Amino acid sequence: MEGIKILIELCTERGILFENEYVERAVQSLEPEGADGSRALANLIKDLLTCRSPKLLMVLDAAGQVEPTEELTEAILAVKGAKSLAPDPGQCRFTPEILGGGKIGWTDGTMDKMRRRAVQVLEKLTGAVVASGPMVRPGADLAGADLADADLGSADLSGSNLSGANLENAILRHANLSQANLEGAQLTGANLHFANMTGANLRGADLRDTNLYMAVLTEADLIGADVTGAYVEGAVTLPNGRRGGLSDLKQFTLGKPQSSETLLADGDIFGLIKSLAYQDDEIRQPAIDALGGIGAPAVEALIEVFGGDDLGVMRCATEALGGVGAPALQPSLFALKDKNHRVRYHAAIALGNIGDPVAVDPLAAVLEDENGMVRGMASSALAKLGPTAVEPLIAALESENVYTRRTVTEALGKTGHKSAVEPLLDCLKHEDEVIRKYAATALGKLGDDRAIEPLRLALQDEDEDVRKTAARVLEKGDWKPA
Repeated sequence: MEGIKILIELCTERGILFENEYVERAVQSLEPEGADGSRALANLIKDLLTCRSPKLLMVLDAAGQVEPTEELTEAILAVKGAKSLAPDPGQCRFTPEILGGGKIGWTDGTMDKMRRRAVQVLEKLTGAVVASGPMVRPGADLAGADLADADLGSADLSGSNLSGANLENAILRHANLSQANLEGAQLTGANLHFANMTGANLRGADLRDTNLYMAVLTEADLIGADVTGAYVEGAVTLPNGRRGGLSDLKQFTLGKPQSSETLLADGDIFGLIKSLAYQDDEIRQPAIDALGGIGAPAVEALIEVFGGDDLGVMRCATEALGGVGAPALQPSLFALKDKNHRVRYHAAIALGNIGDPVAVDPLAAVLEDENGMVRGMASSALAKLGPTAVEPLIAALESENVYTRRTVTEALGKTGHKSAVEPLLDCLKHEDEVIRKYAATALGKLGDDRAIEPLRLALQDEDEDVRKTAARVLEKGDWKPA
């Protein structure tokens, strides 16, 4: 069609001065074609959109002056909902505005113009008011807007109201969100790399799994925000203006701490558990003591903490469970079978702190756990449980798993029991050099003088680490007769 040829020339030839005249000529040629001309124009719009050609703006002007068809409306709706960047399709009929890194696209300014023009054309074709969708601009009122997956990279949204907005997986890298209201906003998985959020209100915002690398949060309000899994790597600028990592950032989500005395008086178990997240021991330790004092009612909530990702909180929770004592025994034994290895790991710590020999057999079973951290902690926990735990540890020296044998060898030295000496002397002759080294260390901790001569022989061991360990143990050991 002649009208389509004119528009293709407009979109491909450089240096055309009077673009409006080309559009008028194209429309005059397309009008007699009726619906067929409009459908052909819809196909051209799709091609221009696929190539992210900035010339699409002029073609949209033509679309507003021809016969409305379903195909044409759908093509313009696609422009209205398009992102600024798209994967490079390879061979393009038209030149993209942006090309590189496997992507093609428009600049943010062109994208905004394209969406506005598409809305204007749709309203002209349909005679109805078309929702334009949120426009990216400073101070915009976007409260509750659905911007999931939106590409707002480098956008200026300073001072905007985005409270309760859905920005899940949105691209906001280099965006200016200073002084913006993002209270309660959904930002899960959003890319906020290098974003400026100085003074922003992020109270209660969902920032899970966001990319906050090099983001600026100076004077931002983060109380109640969820930053679980956020990518920070020590490079985010915190509300106090300093650089920090995820654990530092979490401190600003907690708000002002309440006294443990008040929380205990109110029976607020979850408030006390929240206190475990503070890095200040003057806040954490009273909370640990209070949770231990509450006893059985606190156990379930403390064990739930084991499934989180804050190691400091988990460590405090295991200490609190040890303070609870007997009421925490059975729940901790149950947690030792949890599918989450972190839960099993901290359950083993708790059982060692509780100190009840009932846990010996369950912990012995965990010495063959698939996770090395869990195996190691089970060994350490058993070492705390008295004489009845020594035999299962000795038996585990026969494990087919060399890593289990290593952790058990190390743990035997922590038991303090002379019955571990002979098995450790055998380990001093083991083919695995790590086991020999651990055996030397363990024998030094036990201090039984039966180990002196075997350790002197170990000074000739073929492995340098074993030789050095034996020498150190012989020099510093407090040797006592068997």
